[in-house]
Amino acid sequence: MAQLSVLGERREQLKLMVKWRDGLKQIEEDKLALAVQRIDALQPGWKTNQTGRARLSVLLNSVPFDLVCAAIDEGAKSIVLNADGFATEQSIAGLYERIARIATVMLRDRKNPGMGALYYIRGIARKRWYGHRESYNWRSIALLKEARDAGVSVDALTQVALGISSFAQFESEIEDLIIRAAGPGGESEK
Repeated sequence: MAQLSVLGERREQLKLMVKWRDGLKQIEEDKLALAVQRIDALQPGWKTNQTGRARLSVLLNSVPFDLVCAAIDEGAKSIVLNADGFATEQSIAGLYERIARIATVMLRDRKNPGMGALYYIRGIARKRWYGHRESYNWRSIALLKEARDAGVSVDALTQVALGISSFAQFESEIEDLIIRAAGPGGESEK
């Protein structure tokens, strides 16, 4: 009799667990539907297709919903409407990739405040230097972090990124800013 009671309890627990998992799935589906609805409202004349839904689903699995919504709003700022009030094809091309990049930067910034600005600055610089290599990405972020930690302003770093034409120039100018921020002795006071 006791074994039947235990089996009955386990069966109930399993039913509750399945119900709980179904509830979680429904929440995920609701988040996706809300994100799609938000994007569709911001791109008049266009609707999110299955590929867009799949990209958003992947994004929602790695980035919190509030950041995805903020990234949608930010990404939608680049949407241009034609005279009929519909979004132009050019302006929505790559929208989902833009949203994913923006959301990723926002997430990095949430985890490590101030990093979003550094990734933005690196993005500016990457568009200006030639011969892009993957190692430049990591080196540039390391330099920008070092400069920020030394007290160099984000505005100064942005100005450097806007004025360079090569990674070597970027590296040299950021290192100069770090040295100047360190003061007369050449060593940062920490």
